[in-house]
Amino acid sequence: MEDVAVLILAGGRGSRFWPLSRPACPKPFLTFFGRRSLLQATYDRAIRAFPTAPVFVVTERRLVPLVRQQLPELPDGRIIAEPVGRDTAPCIGWTVLQIGRRLGGDPVLVTLPSDHYVGDDAAFSAALRDAVRAASTGNRVVTLGVRPTRPETGYGYLIDEAEPEGAAHRVRRFVEKPPLERARRMLRMDCSTRGCANCGASSSQADTSSSPRTAQPFSRI
Repeated sequence: MEDVAVLILAGGRGSRFWPLSRPACPKPFLTFFGRRSLLQATYDRAIRAFPTAPVFVVTERRLVPLVRQQLPELPDGRIIAEPVGRDTAPCIGWTVLQIGRRLGGDPVLVTLPSDHYVGDDAAFSAALRDAVRAASTGNRVVTLGVRPTRPETGYGYLIDEAEPEGAAHRVRRFVEKPPLERARRMLRMDCSTRGCANCGASSSQADTSSSPRTAQPFSRI
């Protein structure tokens, strides 16, 4: 698959899994399964899904040495130090501009959080490739949705249309961290239209990622 770039988000305050995670070593840099950290496992999935795509990691300046230590295979210029932390959306927008200057053109950008566990790497890779194909056909942001198995108030949800467009569904609305009863109602919805948890992995053309204009949101189910 040509003209694809991968951006891995690697930061954090180190509070979610304290005392294992700390500001000097946030969750992405911890090892929970096997011998690879969450960041390293994310990188492995990226190159498995897109073997020829350039992979970038954006992180805070203070964490650059830790990224270099865990991913020595990253070429020079592929670690981007965020000048100041401003959460996910500003980070992606700013980083896309940096990647555009280094690569040129308008590649499809796959953005991956680095603190996730993925149980089925083959299915995840297939979903990412479907997302890239959907994103390359127009001004679309495609985000991956996960079917929840229990009501959860800590996630954002995507409510999708019943009829898919290929491998993707158009998102009708977002529901951010619903109260418990609403999460239960979404879990009981018809399987074709109920809410999916927004896993944070997304795909769009780089120009769309950095543009203030409205894009068409889609989700891969």
